[in-house]
Formats: sequence, C-alpha cells, structure tokens
Amino acid sequence: MSDHPINLLLVDDDPIFCLGLSTALSNYSRWEIIAQTDNFTDSLTELSSQRVELIILEPNIADRTLTISQFYQEVKQTYPQVKVCLLSHLFYPSQLQNFKDLGIEGYCHKGIPIEDFLNQLERIIQGEVAWPNLIIPTKTPERVFHKPWLSRLQKSGIDQIQANLNIINQKLQESPLSKLDQLFWKGRKRELLAAYWIVERLIPVEVIVIENQSFSPGLSPGIKQKQSDSLEITGSITESPTTLIIFNNTLDKLEGNLKNLTKIPLEIDILKPEIKQELLRIILNQFRRILEDLKFVELLAKQLSENMDIVLGKIWRESALTFLGKYCVEKQKFRLEEIEEILNNYEMQIEEEILRKIPFVTELLDYLLFESHLIVEQVSYRPDSPEAIEQGEKFLQNLIIQVANGITSLILNNFSDVELIKQKLYCIKMASSREIANFRNKLAWQYRQEQYWGEPQNIFESRYRLFFLKEKGLDSSYIYAPRQTQLENLTGLRWSVTILLEIRDAFSPILRSILASLGNGLVYLLTQVIGRGLGLIGRGILQGVGNSFQETSYPKKRSERDSKS
Repeated sequence: MSDHPINLLLVDDDPIFCLGLSTALSNYSRWEIIAQTDNFTDSLTELSSQRVELIILEPNIADRTLTISQFYQEVKQTYPQVKVCLLSHLFYPSQLQNFKDLGIEGYCHKGIPIEDFLNQLERIIQGEVAWPNLIIPTKTPERVFHKPWLSRLQKSGIDQIQANLNIINQKLQESPLSKLDQLFWKGRKRELLAAYWIVERLIPVEVIVIENQSFSPGLSPGIKQKQSDSLEITGSITESPTTLIIFNNTLDKLEGNLKNLTKIPLEIDILKPEIKQELLRIILNQFRRILEDLKFVELLAKQLSENMDIVLGKIWRESALTFLGKYCVEKQKFRLEEIEEILNNYEMQIEEEILRKIPFVTELLDYLLFESHLIVEQVSYRPDSPEAIEQGEKFLQNLIIQVANGITSLILNNFSDVELIKQKLYCIKMASSREIANFRNKLAWQYRQEQYWGEPQNIFESRYRLFFLKEKGLDSSYIYAPRQTQLENLTGLRWSVTILLEIRDAFSPILRSILASLGNGLVYLLTQVIGRGLGLIGRGILQGVGNSFQETSYPKKRSERDSKS
C-alpha cells in the first residue's frame, strides 16, 4: 500500500453530507477530498484541472445535464485511470445491477461505518471491484415465523413499488430529458421510496432468525450484511430500538385524527386531512434520511449544532420539492425554473420565521444519533426510559409539524390562485378566495402577536411551546427551558413586553392585597352596615304593618264580644 494521499472528487448535492464526510476524512491522512461538486458538468471541469484518482459519486444528484451512463463513459474515455465508487441510499438489487453493468468499480451504502467505507475505497484503488453480492441468498433459515396473508400483502406491495422504481430509473437514464421531466420523475421516485419505507414498517412481515449470523449495525434500513459483501433485502431496519419506537409511534399517530385542537391557527389547517397526512409523512421520511447521512459522516455534537440551519433547510427544501413535484409540477402548471426560483426566494424567509424557531432540534438529534440522556422537567432520563421516549416523540412531532407549516406557507403565498391546486390540497370549506384571504389574515395576525407578545413572554417565562400528536388530534403544551441569553438580547417593543410582565408581577401582590382589603371592607359595609340598616327598616315596616292590621281588626272583635253579651 502506497503512503501518498489519494485525491478524491466528491460529487454530491447534499451540503450536510459533504460537510460531514469532509470532516470525517480529515482524520485520515490517506484520503484527501481536493474538490466537491453538485453536478456532472462541474465534475468534468474539475477532472480537467486537477489530478483525481477516485470519484465518490451520489447517483441521485439533482439538476444534472448528463445521465450516469454518459458521465461514466466520458470519464473513462478521457481519464481511464480514474476510479468511480457510488455512495448512495440505493439498495435495490436491480438498480445496483444496472450500475454494475456500466462498469462502475464499486458501491457503498450511506450508513455503513466510515472504516468499512474506507476499506472499500482501498480495494477499489488496488484494482478490485468492490460490489456487494446482488443475489439474495437462498439458504434455508433455521426458524421462520410467518404472518401469511400480511406477508403476501407486503411482498405484493413492495414488488409493485420496485417495478415502478425500475421504470422511473430507466426514464431518468434516457437522453435527452428536459429539466421539467427530470423534476417530475425524481418527485415520483421520492414518493415511491417513501411508500416503500412506510410499507416496510406498517405491515408485519416474516421474521427470519438465523443462528450465528452477524449483522453490521452501520447498514441502513432494509439491508442486513451476511458476509463481507453479501446483502440481504429484508423488512427490518437497523436504527436503535429507541429510534424505532419513536418513529413507529409517530407513524401510528399520523394514521389518526390530525385536527388542530389548539386555539392557534396553523398553516396546515387549510389542507385536507389526507394531504396533511401525506405531507407529514414525506417530512418524517426525509428526516430519517438525514439521520442516516449524519450517522455515516459521524459529525460531532458541536459540529452538528453549528450546522443546524443547514440540516433544517435541507429537510424543508427536499420535502417541499417532493410535495410540489407531485401537486404543482405534475400538472405542468409551473416550470422547473419557476419552482427553484420560488424556493430560493422564500428559503431565507422560512428559515427566519419558522425553521430557526423550532426548539430542541439539537437535543433531538443528539438523542437519536448518540443516544444521549434527555432532560424532562429538570430530571435526566436514560434514552430507553418511557419519559425520554415520550419527550423524544414530542420533539420529533413538533419538528415535522413546523416544517409542514413552512411548506404550506410557501404554497399559500405562491399557488393559492391556481384552482387545480386548491381543489387538490385545500379543505372545501376554505377553498374560496375569501376564505383563503381570511385564513392568511389570521395567520399574519398570529405571527405578529407571537413575535411581539407571545415569544417575549415565553422567553421571560423560560419555556417553549411544542405541538404534538394525540389520538384526538394535534395539541400543544409548554416545556421548561433556560432562555437567559435570548432574554438579554431582547430589544425594543419585545423588551418592553418583559418589563410590563415584570411590573405586573411586582404590583399584582399589592393590587391583590388592596382589592382583598377593599373587598372585605365592601362586604362589611354591605352586610354589617347597609344590611343591618335595611334589616331594621324592614323589621320596622313589618311591625308597622302588623300593628295596623291589629288596629283594623280590633273594632270587629269588640263588636262581636258585645253582641254575644
């Protein structure tokens, strides 16, 4: 093995993953990323200007002008010594077989341990072909537990999804494809991948138990490693049991009622229940993919915190592309360039108004990635405790709800005048122009109220509001968290709110005492003075009436006695 560093070209449009992989490889002198690109054209430019020995390629990069086949052939014709290794979430044997047939030297799944990934790269550099065994092993397991009809149902659904994915992959490899067609087919592909993930988890499958079989914990959901390179497609996933519980519980609640039980208007209130459910599922699936990438690149907790805006921005952008690709681009109402321009124009606004205000995102990622303890009501709980799991669910559900609000806000501001989109997405009672305008006005007022009163009050009272899912619908609650730094940074009207609250707290005991004294005095005045006075007057009146009655009846009684005598 040579000691000179290997020059790598990283081709991936995921800034979080690129940052994490660069950070991880900085600890290994053997490997050096000398250039990063997010498209094939720039990659060819970098190859012409720098000495590259190995290309790490994400085959699903967006906005590409070349297909993978065209890019690989161009690389091999001009730079035959350059090796290529795919690094992706792809894990379908037919997809991998197509890439292998092109002659690509290797493939690794995003999610394997970094050491295993580097071992695969070393094999490729040494001239080997580092591909997994794409033939599913046929060895009979020692014990098989069946759920027959559900297993058949799941297998049928996955087979249909896989068949459609193969068709879409062929479409994406066709040339030429317009940018609009590329966005359309990529949106459909995201939907099918999300459906695949949901089917795996919602429908029970056969559980296969093989004795003395070791599995690599670094592989992503749906893959078990049987030998060094052999992959088995299964219905299981490899996240920690705590992560599985949180995701599955959230999926279960997404199947229930999503009605807003709070008095706070939310952007997603305008969506039909089934559309709201679909949007939340898309975001949940995108968040899970981000987790896989972060596990692979092994970012430190500090680095994760520093790049939180990028993480949230990616979740919002990718989820929005998937959702808009189905309901806006599919009907060819908007071109790709228009969609991209809208996302670019509103990204900073959404980050400022919604994404950056989502609380406990760092704590949630630390909990899911590093299995750290969670603080619940000032008590630290271990990761697998019921209290920590419940808190983690609330953090996750609040995140996907707020991201969904950000995507719906984008739709409200840009697509509300498109009748076809309104019919597809909005509740029928809120689809008229008047109702939409009224709903947007309510949201605007709520934003102003929250900005100038609600948020300063929450900062002053050291709390955050969390939205979460219950059996009866979407609810909210407050959770304690120190916010002293934010309190010190308040200025202007927001700072004045805290002063008013402090003045109220300072004078409220005195006012309560004064009011209590006045109340006691008033009670004494009404009961002891006025009440007794009125009582005496009433008694005098009754006595007067009684005397008058006796005086009027006295002559009658006297005449009766005289007549008897």
